[in-house]
Amino acid sequence: MPNLLPDWLPWIRPAGRLIWSLLITGVMLAFVVALIRPPLPRKLVTTRQAVAGGVVVLVLGLLAGKFASGVQTIVVWLTLGLVIAIAMAGVVSRDPRSQDRTTTWAEALVGAMAVFLMMTLAYGVVPHEWLTFANSYLNMSTDRFVSWPLDRLVKLPYSALRDIVATLIYVVAVGANLVLWSKWQSRLTPPPAAAEGAVVSATVRTSRFGRPVKSKA
Repeated sequence: MPNLLPDWLPWIRPAGRLIWSLLITGVMLAFVVALIRPPLPRKLVTTRQAVAGGVVVLVLGLLAGKFASGVQTIVVWLTLGLVIAIAMAGVVSRDPRSQDRTTTWAEALVGAMAVFLMMTLAYGVVPHEWLTFANSYLNMSTDRFVSWPLDRLVKLPYSALRDIVATLIYVVAVGANLVLWSKWQSRLTPPPAAAEGAVVSATVRTSRFGRPVKSKA
C-alpha cells in the first residue's frame, strides 16, 4: 500500500508517525466529547444501521482498494472517513442513558482500554515522536543556536525549543485530561437551569382557585 500522507511539503512524510499519532488522538477525543454531550433528540441512524453501514463500507473499501490500485490512496482515505463518520453518527444517536443504570463489565473493560490507549498516545507516543522528528529531521541539537535579537547575550540552543514544545505537549495533555475527567463524571447530571425551568413550567399553570393544573383541559 502506498504512503497515505501526501508529499505537498518536504516535512510531511518524515513526520508521518507524529501526524498519525496526532490524528488518532484527535479522533478519539472527538468520540469522548460526543459521549459526554447528550444524544441528539432525533436519531441520525440506529445502532444496527451504524454497525451494518460501517461493515459494508469497510468491505467495499477493501475490495475497491485491491482492484483499483491507481486510486488506492483516495479509496483508503474515503473508507476511513466514512467509517469514522458512521461511527460518530451512531454515537451521537445513541439512546439516552439513565442515572440509575449501572456500568457493565464489558463497558468498563472497553472504557479502560480506550483510556489506556489515549493516555499512551498523549503522554508517550506523541512526545516521543516529536522528539524523534525534532532530533532527526529538524536537527534540533545542542550545537545549533537560534538566531534572535539577543543571541549575543543569551545563546538559545534549538534543543531548548525542542524540550519546550515537548513540555507544552504534556501541559496540554494534563489540562485536557483533568477537564475530560470532570466533564465525564457529570455527563448524566441534568443542568440546573433546565431542572428549575421544568419546575417552573410545571407549577406556573394554576386554576382560578390557585391550585396547580395537572393536565390540560
